[in-house]
Amino acid sequence: MKKGNDKSEIRKIGVLLEHVDSKVDLLIEGHKTLDKKIDKVDARVESFKKEVDYKFEIVFDELHLIRNEPKE
Repeated sequence: MKKGNDKSEIRKIGVLLEHVDSKVDLLIEGHKTLDKKIDKVDARVESFKKEVDYKFEIVFDELHLIRNEPKE
């Protein structure tokens, strides 16, 4: 009777491992999706930063011109 019990336990462990494996696969898939989303947000932030830097450069140039204009 011990052998049948051993096979049953091994089968239970196998089923449990398959369940854990499927959960790990879901976790990895979710991580990949989040990684892609983070990359997209990072690209948008970088683009926004460049635009803001450009606009500040224009503002600072204008301020420089205003400061150096002769006073009337």
